[in-house]
Amino acid sequence: MTFLAPQLPVAGDPAGERVRALAELDGIDVVLALPDTPLGPADVAVALDWRSAASLFSVDAARHVLLVDDFAHERMPTWRAERVPAAIAYDLPVDVIAGGEWVIEAFAQRRPGVRALLARAPLDRTVFHPPEVPRTVGLPLRILIDDSWLGEGAPSDAVAVAAEMQIGHETAVLAPGLSAADRAFALRAADVVLYLDPTAGDGAAVREAMACGAVPVVLPVGGQAEPVRVGVSGLHVQPDDVRGTARALERLAGDPDVMAGLRGGALGVADVWPGVRGAGEELRAALEEIVAAPVPEMAGWPTRLVGDALAQSAVLSLELQALTGELHRIERDEAYLAAQRVRDAWRGPRWAPVRRLARPMTGRARGRLADESADEAP
Repeated sequence: MTFLAPQLPVAGDPAGERVRALAELDGIDVVLALPDTPLGPADVAVALDWRSAASLFSVDAARHVLLVDDFAHERMPTWRAERVPAAIAYDLPVDVIAGGEWVIEAFAQRRPGVRALLARAPLDRTVFHPPEVPRTVGLPLRILIDDSWLGEGAPSDAVAVAAEMQIGHETAVLAPGLSAADRAFALRAADVVLYLDPTAGDGAAVREAMACGAVPVVLPVGGQAEPVRVGVSGLHVQPDDVRGTARALERLAGDPDVMAGLRGGALGVADVWPGVRGAGEELRAALEEIVAAPVPEMAGWPTRLVGDALAQSAVLSLELQALTGELHRIERDEAYLAAQRVRDAWRGPRWAPVRRLARPMTGRARGRLADESADEAP
């Protein structure tokens, strides 16, 4: 079996972890290769994400498969050109390995009749496990904010929720770039994890929180919502509802029995989630079923692909039109026009003597700045 990746998977990558789990099973030959690497014939070629899907059919394989943990184009801003190839990757005439039931349901709506089989990412319980000594539930409620999905400098609804709360609580923000061990340590110190990703993420962060005994409070979308049964193993809250989410947390803070029940439910979900070996066995079973089944029906896939390409291109075109309109507005602004007049006057012959006199001073100033920058460099 051949697996294509745009780059070698790093530790913790859900797709890469599944490949490693499969490779540890007996009777399986696994080749992990970068796109455009010369390869021999294979039973199955699997693209680990949309970026490697472009090279999928260059592999001489009996079957071609796309592994999908989430829909990448839905997590991209509309102005990114990559939305177009990312969206159409899910239209290719391939079978699908889905990281969650929600992915299978999404494909059933997007491509009725597609063969999408479940093979979940492993949960490493050697790292993500509850504290050895159970904590006593009570005030102050310890809230851990996971904004790892956010871009740098973007406003955080979770931070706004914590600020809105009218009852005693302690708030910490999960630092980006932590190792798995440090992340697990932070999760074990929390009562609640607030994870408000509005896009359909793969849910790995939520499963890790549950395994550490923290109650997840999430939006009802994608992989983050799938393991959370409302009132049993966590809470769903509504997007952009800062006040409502704060009230929900206040109710949890005031009811230790409910908190204890939710924590037990979260741990129960984590207990039955596949570990490394279980994830490898799920992936092998899915691939064996794909190999044994007929080749996917080809009819209709070009229509879907072209339709998605046109739709995403239209979105990008609207963004470019908006940007062009804003640039035209700036060009007509009086401050911009005044700056142009000053620039043109400075470049004209009237100020040429002043420019010649200023040139040595400008050169010395640039040299001084360069020396200071060199001194400050580590």
